[in-house]
Amino acid sequence: MPRQAKPARLWLRPADKDRDSIWLVLHRGKQISTGCGKDDNEGAEKFFQEYLAKQFSLAPKPKQRPAEEIFVAEVVATYLKVKGEAVARPKALAQRMDAVLDFWGEKTLADISRVTCKEYEDQRGSSAAARRELEDLRSAVNMAIADGVCRHMIKVTVPEPPPKRTTFLQPEQVAQLLWRAYRFRQTFKGEPTKYHPTPARSPLHYLRGVYWQPVSAHLAGLLRKGRGAAICRRRKWPLPPHLAWRERAGE
Repeated sequence: MPRQAKPARLWLRPADKDRDSIWLVLHRGKQISTGCGKDDNEGAEKFFQEYLAKQFSLAPKPKQRPAEEIFVAEVVATYLKVKGEAVARPKALAQRMDAVLDFWGEKTLADISRVTCKEYEDQRGSSAAARRELEDLRSAVNMAIADGVCRHMIKVTVPEPPPKRTTFLQPEQVAQLLWRAYRFRQTFKGEPTKYHPTPARSPLHYLRGVYWQPVSAHLAGLLRKGRGAAICRRRKWPLPPHLAWRERAGE
């Protein structure tokens, strides 16, 4: 009868006259170096956990498994592998998934319920952040169900969206605010002077010190219900940073 293979494990190789003591991972007759000396127990444990996670992700997994056997970390890892580079902001997605794994990493899909989603929202401290992160988790779970990984239906409950704005600035109000900000002057001993404040201290600081022409374009866009960036390009004016960012983001 063949001998049963031992699981992967850490082993501290003793020092000899030619080499120092070092932590190794023993797995299937191989010795994988962790690069950590005998005093770096924490680094060796971290390497070992990453090694086990990699082996788990590479191992073939059966389809239509029950929710109790599927960890949230596995579902999130698969989602990031498929969608990680396809989204507009992959770094932001990875950061949100890190926050998800801090709470759900050691839980299974069977642990996802209305109660645990509410617990996640409470410990997160921000309903808006929890809503966005739970939406990502819901997408990952739905992908696992659509791919046949899980045979159970799992519902991720997200917080209610914040109330919509009920009042908006009218173009006349925006024009008045911009005009007052433009006419603002520095003060000396409580008296206004003829000098404009520096861009960092100006009420127009949200435009980051750009020329008055883009401000006019921004206002013209509001009056015409158009886009200030398009007006700037048509007039060959420099794009304000906030408009340039929106153009790059495709808004």
